[in-house]
Amino acid sequence: PPAGEALLRAQQSLARDGLGLVVLETYGLGSAAMPGADPAHEAQHVRGGAVDVQLTDPLTGETLAMPSPYRDPTSRAHADWPGSTSRQRWYRSRLRRAMESAGFTAHERAWWHFDFAVRRDDPAGNVLR
Repeated sequence: PPAGEALLRAQQSLARDGLGLVVLETYGLGSAAMPGADPAHEAQHVRGGAVDVQLTDPLTGETLAMPSPYRDPTSRAHADWPGSTSRQRWYRSRLRRAMESAGFTAHERAWWHFDFAVRRDDPAGNVLR
């Protein structure tokens, strides 16, 4: 519930700019879901402490163009990649601001990936807050 409430806060923040939030992945299957994935990165998905999100136009439901496609393994996915259009970079920055202000931590090499605090000593992976 705390992570869901945080996602709702991020959505409400984005709505002020006429943007929507779509969840692409929450609870994942680990590194088997993405060959070559960093196991520590994927472990957050397995424990329920990570979410992959994208911006959307709430009127049309269309996803908005970001600097790279979702799950792009190249440097184009990095949070500081200077390429793409100014609008795509603004979308990336706006998504990050909304998610961080809601309590998530951004991943520097994947604009779509955000972590939420998870108790490492809890085998069930319960989210902190």
